[in-house]
Amino acid sequence: MTVDLSVRSDTGKINQSPVSSVASTIILSQICSLSDLTFYIPVADFDGDIVRCRFASTIQECQDVCGNHVSFLTFDGTSCSFTINSNISNVTSGNYAVALQIEDFTDSSSSVPLSSVPLQFIINVNTGTICSDGVYLVYPTPTAGEKLQAQNGYLQLHARARVNNTNVTKFHIMSPLNFTMSAIIQHGTNEFEVTITLDSNGEDPNATHVMCFSAETNES
Repeated sequence: MTVDLSVRSDTGKINQSPVSSVASTIILSQICSLSDLTFYIPVADFDGDIVRCRFASTIQECQDVCGNHVSFLTFDGTSCSFTINSNISNVTSGNYAVALQIEDFTDSSSSVPLSSVPLQFIINVNTGTICSDGVYLVYPTPTAGEKLQAQNGYLQLHARARVNNTNVTKFHIMSPLNFTMSAIIQHGTNEFEVTITLDSNGEDPNATHVMCFSAETNES
Protein backbone atom coordinates (compact mmCIF):
# COMPACT_ATOMS: atom_id res chain seq x y z
CA MET A 1 0.00 0.00 0.00
CA THR A 2 1.33 3.44 -0.93
CA VAL A 3 -0.08 6.86 -0.08
CA ASP A 4 0.92 10.46 -0.79
CA LEU A 5 0.66 12.55 2.39
CA SER A 6 1.64 15.86 0.79
CA VAL A 7 -0.95 18.62 0.47
CA ARG A 8 -2.51 18.69 -2.99
CA SER A 9 -2.37 21.93 -4.95
CA ASP A 10 -5.85 21.39 -6.44
CA THR A 11 -7.78 20.62 -3.24
CA GLY A 12 -5.52 22.17 -0.59
CA LYS A 13 -5.83 18.92 1.37
CA ILE A 14 -3.99 15.63 1.76
CA ASN A 15 -5.01 13.12 -0.89
CA GLN A 16 -7.78 10.68 0.02
CA SER A 17 -7.00 7.18 -1.22
CA PRO A 18 -9.68 5.33 -3.20
CA VAL A 19 -11.89 2.91 -1.31
CA SER A 20 -13.67 -0.30 -2.20
CA SER A 21 -16.14 -2.60 -0.53
CA VAL A 22 -16.69 -6.09 -1.86
CA ALA A 23 -17.73 -9.45 -0.44
CA SER A 24 -14.79 -11.52 0.77
CA THR A 25 -16.03 -14.38 -1.42
CA ILE A 26 -17.83 -14.08 -4.76
CA ILE A 27 -19.65 -17.28 -5.68
CA LEU A 28 -20.12 -18.44 -9.27
CA SER A 29 -22.35 -21.47 -9.71
CA GLN A 30 -21.63 -23.94 -12.51
CA ILE A 31 -25.34 -24.64 -13.01
CA CYS A 32 -26.01 -21.02 -14.02
CA SER A 33 -25.69 -19.60 -17.52
CA LEU A 34 -23.09 -16.93 -16.80
CA SER A 35 -21.26 -16.46 -20.12
CA ASP A 36 -20.56 -12.78 -20.85
CA LEU A 37 -21.81 -11.77 -17.38
CA THR A 38 -19.92 -8.71 -16.11
CA PHE A 39 -19.54 -7.84 -12.44
CA TYR A 40 -17.98 -4.65 -11.15
CA ILE A 41 -15.75 -4.04 -8.15
CA PRO A 42 -17.33 -1.08 -6.31
CA VAL A 43 -14.75 1.69 -6.03
CA ALA A 44 -14.98 5.36 -5.09
CA ASP A 45 -12.62 8.28 -4.71
CA PHE A 46 -13.79 11.15 -2.54
CA ASP A 47 -11.46 13.65 -4.23
CA GLY A 48 -13.09 12.92 -7.58
CA ASP A 49 -9.91 11.39 -9.01
CA ILE A 50 -9.76 8.83 -11.80
CA VAL A 51 -9.72 5.31 -10.32
CA ARG A 52 -8.21 2.31 -12.06
CA CYS A 53 -7.54 -1.25 -10.95
CA ARG A 54 -4.77 -3.69 -11.79
CA PHE A 55 -3.61 -7.11 -10.69
CA ALA A 56 -1.11 -6.94 -7.84
CA SER A 57 2.33 -7.83 -9.17
CA THR A 58 5.10 -7.61 -6.57
CA ILE A 59 5.76 -9.74 -3.51
CA GLN A 60 5.24 -6.66 -1.33
CA GLU A 61 1.73 -6.34 -2.77
CA CYS A 62 0.54 -9.93 -2.94
CA GLN A 63 3.05 -12.49 -1.61
CA ASP A 64 2.13 -15.84 -3.23
CA VAL A 65 -1.14 -14.80 -4.92
CA CYS A 66 0.37 -12.42 -7.48
CA GLY A 67 -0.85 -12.37 -11.06
CA ASN A 68 -4.02 -13.54 -12.78
CA HIS A 69 -5.40 -16.78 -11.34
CA VAL A 70 -8.82 -16.34 -12.97
CA SER A 71 -8.12 -16.87 -16.67
CA PHE A 72 -11.80 -17.71 -17.21
CA LEU A 73 -12.51 -14.03 -16.51
CA THR A 74 -11.62 -11.02 -18.66
CA PHE A 75 -10.38 -8.16 -16.51
CA ASP A 76 -10.93 -4.47 -17.36
CA GLY A 77 -8.77 -2.24 -15.19
CA THR A 78 -10.39 0.98 -16.37
CA SER A 79 -13.85 0.00 -15.14
CA CYS A 80 -12.58 -2.37 -12.41
CA SER A 81 -14.73 -5.18 -13.78
CA PHE A 82 -14.57 -8.87 -14.66
CA THR A 83 -16.45 -10.56 -17.51
CA ILE A 84 -16.90 -14.33 -17.64
CA ASN A 85 -15.32 -15.35 -20.94
CA SER A 86 -16.06 -19.07 -20.95
CA ASN A 87 -18.68 -21.61 -19.98
CA ILE A 88 -18.38 -21.68 -16.20
CA SER A 89 -19.43 -25.35 -16.15
CA ASN A 90 -16.07 -26.19 -17.76
CA VAL A 91 -14.08 -24.41 -15.04
CA THR A 92 -12.63 -26.57 -12.27
CA SER A 93 -14.58 -26.00 -9.07
CA GLY A 94 -12.73 -24.50 -6.14
CA ASN A 95 -11.40 -21.23 -4.74
CA TYR A 96 -9.47 -18.72 -6.85
CA ALA A 97 -7.55 -15.90 -5.17
CA VAL A 98 -7.75 -12.40 -6.64
CA ALA A 99 -5.28 -9.71 -5.55
CA LEU A 100 -5.84 -6.23 -6.97
CA GLN A 101 -4.41 -2.77 -6.44
CA ILE A 102 -6.92 0.11 -6.50
CA GLU A 103 -5.20 3.31 -7.63
CA ASP A 104 -6.19 6.96 -8.07
CA PHE A 105 -4.87 9.35 -10.71
CA THR A 106 -5.21 13.10 -11.16
CA ASP A 107 -6.56 12.68 -14.72
CA SER A 108 -7.13 10.05 -17.40
CA SER A 109 -3.72 10.63 -19.03
CA SER A 110 -1.72 10.19 -15.83
CA SER A 111 0.26 6.97 -15.37
CA VAL A 112 1.62 7.72 -11.89
CA PRO A 113 -0.88 6.89 -9.12
CA LEU A 114 -1.36 9.16 -6.13
CA SER A 115 -1.91 6.09 -3.98
CA SER A 116 -2.27 2.34 -4.35
CA VAL A 117 -4.55 0.34 -2.07
CA PRO A 118 -4.71 -3.49 -1.94
CA LEU A 119 -7.93 -5.44 -2.36
CA GLN A 120 -8.03 -9.21 -2.05
CA PHE A 121 -10.95 -11.61 -2.28
CA ILE A 122 -11.87 -15.14 -3.32
CA ILE A 123 -13.87 -16.28 -6.33
CA ASN A 124 -15.52 -19.58 -5.48
CA VAL A 125 -16.67 -21.76 -8.39
CA ASN A 126 -19.03 -24.45 -7.17
CA THR A 127 -21.50 -26.98 -8.50
CA GLY A 128 -24.45 -25.26 -6.78
CA THR A 129 -28.03 -26.40 -6.38
CA ILE A 130 -29.98 -23.18 -7.10
CA CYS A 131 -29.30 -20.55 -9.73
CA SER A 132 -29.91 -17.08 -8.32
CA ASP A 133 -30.66 -14.21 -10.70
CA GLY A 134 -28.35 -11.85 -8.81
CA VAL A 135 -28.89 -8.75 -6.71
CA TYR A 136 -30.68 -5.62 -7.95
CA LEU A 137 -30.79 -2.31 -6.10
CA VAL A 138 -34.32 -0.94 -6.43
CA TYR A 139 -36.38 2.04 -5.26
CA PRO A 140 -36.10 3.76 -2.80
CA THR A 141 -32.33 3.29 -3.26
CA PRO A 142 -30.94 6.52 -4.77
CA THR A 143 -30.24 6.11 -8.49
CA ALA A 144 -26.74 6.39 -9.97
CA GLY A 145 -25.69 10.03 -10.06
CA GLU A 146 -28.67 11.25 -8.01
CA LYS A 147 -27.90 14.25 -5.80
CA LEU A 148 -29.39 14.48 -2.30
CA GLN A 149 -29.32 17.55 -0.08
CA ALA A 150 -28.54 17.25 3.63
CA GLN A 151 -30.70 19.35 5.95
CA ASN A 152 -28.90 20.89 8.94
CA GLY A 153 -26.07 18.45 8.45
CA TYR A 154 -28.21 15.30 8.46
CA LEU A 155 -29.58 13.07 5.73
CA GLN A 156 -31.60 9.87 5.99
CA LEU A 157 -32.01 7.53 3.03
CA HIS A 158 -32.85 3.93 2.25
CA ALA A 159 -31.10 1.18 0.30
CA ARG A 160 -33.20 -1.74 -0.92
CA ALA A 161 -32.10 -4.88 -2.77
CA ARG A 162 -34.22 -7.39 -4.69
CA VAL A 163 -33.12 -11.02 -5.03
CA ASN A 164 -34.53 -14.38 -6.07
CA ASN A 165 -33.95 -17.75 -4.40
CA THR A 166 -31.63 -16.26 -1.78
CA ASN A 167 -31.41 -13.71 1.06
CA VAL A 168 -29.49 -10.46 1.47
CA THR A 169 -27.12 -10.87 4.42
CA LYS A 170 -25.21 -7.59 4.32
CA PHE A 171 -25.22 -4.11 2.79
CA HIS A 172 -21.92 -2.40 1.97
CA ILE A 173 -21.92 1.40 2.20
CA MET A 174 -18.99 3.58 1.14
CA SER A 175 -19.05 7.17 2.34
CA PRO A 176 -16.49 9.69 3.67
CA LEU A 177 -19.12 10.91 6.14
CA ASN A 178 -20.05 9.36 9.45
CA PHE A 179 -23.16 7.23 9.14
CA THR A 180 -25.27 4.70 10.99
CA MET A 181 -27.11 1.83 9.38
CA SER A 182 -30.16 0.00 10.68
CA ALA A 183 -30.65 -3.73 10.81
CA ILE A 184 -31.85 -5.34 7.58
CA ILE A 185 -35.63 -5.42 7.20
CA GLN A 186 -37.27 -7.87 4.80
CA HIS A 187 -40.16 -6.72 2.60
CA GLY A 188 -42.21 -9.55 1.16
CA THR A 189 -40.31 -12.60 -0.01
CA ASN A 190 -37.51 -11.07 -2.04
CA GLU A 191 -36.70 -7.47 -1.00
CA PHE A 192 -34.40 -6.35 1.82
CA GLU A 193 -33.83 -2.80 3.06
CA VAL A 194 -31.68 -0.76 5.44
CA THR A 195 -32.05 2.83 6.64
CA ILE A 196 -28.90 4.95 6.52
CA THR A 197 -28.46 8.16 8.50
CA LEU A 198 -25.61 10.45 7.48
CA ASP A 199 -24.00 13.07 9.70
CA SER A 200 -22.17 15.81 7.79
CA ASN A 201 -21.75 18.20 10.73
CA GLY A 202 -18.28 19.70 10.67
CA GLU A 203 -18.00 19.30 6.91
CA ASP A 204 -18.12 22.09 4.34
CA PRO A 205 -21.89 22.63 3.85
CA ASN A 206 -21.30 23.30 0.15
CA ALA A 207 -19.18 20.19 -0.45
CA THR A 208 -20.30 17.25 -2.56
CA HIS A 209 -19.59 13.72 -1.33
CA VAL A 210 -19.75 10.39 -3.14
CA MET A 211 -21.69 7.49 -1.65
CA CYS A 212 -21.84 3.94 -2.99
CA PHE A 213 -24.09 0.98 -2.20
CA SER A 214 -23.85 -2.76 -2.74
CA ALA A 215 -25.56 -5.79 -1.24
CA GLU A 216 -24.26 -9.23 -0.37
CA THR A 217 -26.27 -12.45 -0.35
CA ASN A 218 -25.61 -15.85 1.17
CA GLU A 219 -24.69 -16.97 -2.35
CA SER A 220 -22.40 -14.10 -3.37
